[in-house]
Amino acid sequence: MGKWMTRAQAVLRQEDSVRNGMKSSPSSRADIPVQSERGIQPPEPPIQKGWQVVWRNSEGKLCDGLVHSTKWEFSRWVITLESGEILSSHKALSVGRIEKGKKVEGWLVKPHGLSGPPSCDWQSAWRKVAALTDGIQDDDPRVTSVLEGLKHCDEAYNRGDYLTFHEHVRGLEALLKEPQ
Repeated sequence: MGKWMTRAQAVLRQEDSVRNGMKSSPSSRADIPVQSERGIQPPEPPIQKGWQVVWRNSEGKLCDGLVHSTKWEFSRWVITLESGEILSSHKALSVGRIEKGKKVEGWLVKPHGLSGPPSCDWQSAWRKVAALTDGIQDDDPRVTSVLEGLKHCDEAYNRGDYLTFHEHVRGLEALLKEPQ
C-alpha cells in the first residue's frame, strides 16, 4: 500500500485517536484518500445535492444554502451551492440531510464530520433492550415503568430518532439498576 492507507485503516486510526483523547480532525472520515487498483480515487461525496449547509460569512453572520455539487480538491471538499456561491468544506458548521423537500436529519460538522454521525445499528440497540428487560415478571413493581420506557423506545424507533432511543435505553438501565 505504500504511504496510502485504506479507508478502513484511516477510520480505525481516527477512532483510536479520539478514544485516546487526541484531537480529531473536523473533516469527514470520508475525506481520506483511498488506494485502489486504478490508483488514488477521490472519496465518495459526504454531502449530496439538495442538502443544506450552514456556515458563517466573512462578517460572522450565519448563512445557509442548498448544495448543488461537491468536488474533491486538494484534500478537501469544495461545495457549490444552488445560489452559485462556492464554499470550502472547512467553513461548514452544520449539514442537514433533505429528503422529499423535508429536513430528516441534521448534525454539527465539528463532532460528526461532513458525512454525519455513524449509521444507526437498530438491531444491536434492540438486543440491548431485550437483554435489559429479560426476566422482568408481571408482579415486578417496576413493570409499568419498564413498559412506559419500551413505549418511548418504540416511538423513537418509529421516528428514526436514534439518539432519543438511546436516552430512553439509559433511563431503562437506571430504572433496572434500582433495587426492587
